[in-house]
Amino acid sequence: VRIEIARRLAEQVGSPASSATRDELQLKASEWPEIVRPPVKITDDMLFQWLGLYPDHPDLVELQVRRVIEENEAPDPSQIPLLERYARLRPVDPFPHKKLAQIYLASDTPEKAIPHLEELDIREDKTTVYTVELAGLYRQTGQIDKALEKITRAVLMNPYDAPNRELAGAIAVEAGQLPTARLHIQALTILEPGRPQHQKRLEAIDKRLKEAP
Repeated sequence: VRIEIARRLAEQVGSPASSATRDELQLKASEWPEIVRPPVKITDDMLFQWLGLYPDHPDLVELQVRRVIEENEAPDPSQIPLLERYARLRPVDPFPHKKLAQIYLASDTPEKAIPHLEELDIREDKTTVYTVELAGLYRQTGQIDKALEKITRAVLMNPYDAPNRELAGAIAVEAGQLPTARLHIQALTILEPGRPQHQKRLEAIDKRLKEAP
């Protein structure tokens, strides 16, 4: 493969710059011979030795992390230090944050998943799964303003999702943002016209707004 590529490239050195010659000698990407790479198996012993020499190499630490997780697919708190270490070495990779969020959400301290869900939410622009999870966690921990911020982001990403609208209305009420709550409840009367409770909620909100000083 290398000999063929080198030969074709060498033929172009010093050749006239005519279009015909260029077309004849040009080595197009589609014409490159397929590169055949021999399979490489990194044993656990090899990985251990390399980590001893290069303990902060992100590729090696990633391989270590993935092998540890493959051995135990269920969320395991013992994996936290290694996952946090890999996250520091390669901050652009969402993988350790996903695993850390899973571990903390399955634990007695789900609020510790917040910084990792935030890292995932920053990178996400298609699904609302992370921002809705964050809205729930912020609500549980009494951070209503942050909860409203997150559920508002979810509604902006998908304004036709009725459950998110309902959650947004409830959080807005808790935050004392009655006009915002009314907006979401009014949207629910359109999205789910067959649920009379939405109209009742809208009437209750209107009553509170009229009574407000």
